[in-house]
Amino acid sequence: VLLHLFISLSHTLFISILSLYFIEFSNNMVHFPIADEQFCAALPKIELHAHLNGSIRESTIEELCLQKRDRLPPSVLSSLPLSSIRRDLRGCFDLFDIIRNITTDEDTISRITSEMIEDFAKDNVKYLEIRTGPKHNSTTGMSKRSYIDAVVSAIEKTKYSIPDCTAKVLLSINREESLASAMETVKLVQEYGSHVVGVDFSGNPFKGSFSTFAPCFEYAKKNGSKLSIHFAETDNQAENHQMMDLHPHRLGHGNFMSEPVRRRLIESKIPLEICLTSNIITESVASVDVHHFKSLREENHPIALCTDDSGVFSTSLSREYFLAGRALRLSPAEILQMASSVTNYIFDEGSKHTIASSFDSFSKSYFKVC
Repeated sequence: VLLHLFISLSHTLFISILSLYFIEFSNNMVHFPIADEQFCAALPKIELHAHLNGSIRESTIEELCLQKRDRLPPSVLSSLPLSSIRRDLRGCFDLFDIIRNITTDEDTISRITSEMIEDFAKDNVKYLEIRTGPKHNSTTGMSKRSYIDAVVSAIEKTKYSIPDCTAKVLLSINREESLASAMETVKLVQEYGSHVVGVDFSGNPFKGSFSTFAPCFEYAKKNGSKLSIHFAETDNQAENHQMMDLHPHRLGHGNFMSEPVRRRLIESKIPLEICLTSNIITESVASVDVHHFKSLREENHPIALCTDDSGVFSTSLSREYFLAGRALRLSPAEILQMASSVTNYIFDEGSKHTIASSFDSFSKSYFKVC
C-alpha cells in the first residue's frame, strides 16, 4: 500500500512540476503551441464514460442488420445505409433504436465488446470502463447473466490480443426499468469479482425517477460497489440535489445545474465525466466554447473527458481532448496533466499503478524529444 501511495504521489508530483515548467516559460514570453490532433492521438488516455451499445462500429451495425433482416422491423432496414442518417439529435435516437433491435444475443454482445476494446486501444486508451445494462431476451434465450458472461468473456479474450488496454465493466440501471429488475442487476455485481467495478444509473432523463431506485444504491454502497450517476441532464433541480445527497463516486454530464447545485458539486469535489461532442449533438450545450467544463476547470474541479457513445456520435477520446485543448488553448503539457489526473478517478484500484506508469513513460519520452 505504501509503495502504491509513493508511486501515485511521485506521478502527481512529476506532472505538476512539468506543468509549472511550461507556465514559467509562458511567463517569460516563450509561447508553446496549442496541443494538436497528433499529440492528442499519441497521448495515453483513460475512458470512464462509454456505453457499449453507443460505441458500435457503423460497419458492424450494417452487417448485423443484413444478417438479421428476417427478424427486424421494416423501419430498421429502410434506414440503411446508415450514412443516410443525420447525426443530429433525432438521427441519433433513430440509430439507438436500430442498435436495440440487433443486440439481442450473446454472440453479438461478445463481438461488439471485443470491437469496442479494439477501437479504444487503437485510440491509445489504456484503461476503459464499459457501461452496459444487462438484458434478457425471451426470443433468443439471452438472460441478464448470460449477457454479462458474454461481455466478460470478450474482455478475457482481448487481454491476450490487446494487453495494453485494461477493460472493466459498470452495470447500468435504466431509469425506465422496474425496481425489482434494477435490484437484480445490482446483486449481479458481486458475482463477477474484479471484472465488474461499479454501477451506472442512466437512461432517458425525462422518464422514471431517481428516488425510485434508492434501495438499489443503498444496497450497492453497502456492498462496496462504486457508483457513477448520470447527473443534471435535465432542469430537475430537486432530483439533482437528491443525486448529490447520495455522494456517488463520480457524476456524468452536469449540463443543467442551478447555481446551488453547481456550488454543491464544487464543494464535494466529486469528479465529473464530461462528454463534449455528445452534449453538443444532443443539444444540451450550444458549443464547446460555452460548455460548463471551462468554468469547472477554472475552479480546479476534477474532470474526466469522455466519449459517451463514440460510434453514434462519430467521435473518439483523442478528438474530445483536441476539442477541449482548442477551446481553452491548452499546451501539450496542460493536456497531459488533464489526462493523467483521470488516473485518480478510475474505479479499479489495482490498475492505477500501471496506468500512472503509462503517463510517466509518455511524459519523459515526448518532452525529451521536444
